[in-house]
Amino acid sequence: MPPVVTASGRITCIHQGTVAPVPGQQKLTVAGQPVLLGADLLGATVGADCVNKPTAAAPTLVQCTATGAPTPSTVLTVDGVGVLLGTAGGATNSTPPGTWKVITPGQSTVNAQA
Repeated sequence: MPPVVTASGRITCIHQGTVAPVPGQQKLTVAGQPVLLGADLLGATVGADCVNKPTAAAPTLVQCTATGAPTPSTVLTVDGVGVLLGTAGGATNSTPPGTWKVITPGQSTVNAQA
C-alpha cells in the first residue's frame, strides 16, 4: 500500500519545478501535517524553478505553472474526498505536455489503498 502524502511532502514537475498544493482540510493529520487530498492538486501552483522555459533555440516551450488532478484513494477519504497517495501523478499545463509526481510523501507512518 502506498503512503499518504502530507503538506510536508515533496512534489515536482518533470522539469524539477516545485509543486505547492494548499491543504484543503485540517481534520486528518500525520505527524502534525495535514494530509493532502487529491483535489488539492487540481490547479496547484508549479514554481518558477521549472526549467522548461522558452529559449532562442526553442521559443515555443511553455513553463509548467499548474497541475492537473490525480486519481486519489477511493478507500481512505476525508469528508468523502480521496486522499493523495505517494504513487500519484498527473499532467501539467506545459508545452510540450509535462507531468508531475510525488517525490517524497512527507511521512512514513500511514499507508492507504488506492
